[in-house]
Amino acid sequence: MIGWNPTNFHSFFKIQSLAAVLVAIAIPVFTSQLEKSREATDISNIRSAYAEAMAEYLSSGADDAYYSEVSLKQQLDGWQNKENNTLYTRINGEEKPVTIDDSIVEKDKTVYVNVAADGTVTVTATAVGTKVGASSSTTPDP
Repeated sequence: MIGWNPTNFHSFFKIQSLAAVLVAIAIPVFTSQLEKSREATDISNIRSAYAEAMAEYLSSGADDAYYSEVSLKQQLDGWQNKENNTLYTRINGEEKPVTIDDSIVEKDKTVYVNVAADGTVTVTATAVGTKVGASSSTTPDP
């Protein structure tokens, strides 16, 4: 007959406590990795938008300005991973960086990659429903 054994109860309680501690440690790590993957998606989409706008600019004969739009996926403001927040553009044969500032990447914002008629590349962001936002840019040498 199975009876009450306090030793089994305490062992089961220890296992449950250990599992709870492991879950408490794992949730923030998982959330952080999830945000980094959203940021990787955002920077990839911004680079694709840059390629699209630059292709339109180059194929048109450089008469007009072009832009491409990206809706951000990330849930936290600013870059959590600062390693991949730069685009590189080639202007007049020279490669120049366009750093995408923390002020541009915020949740619920839309990012615009603009290529002006003179080849200037600008990355701007606006909150939903607004027309003006922060920007990062590089301009061609005269």
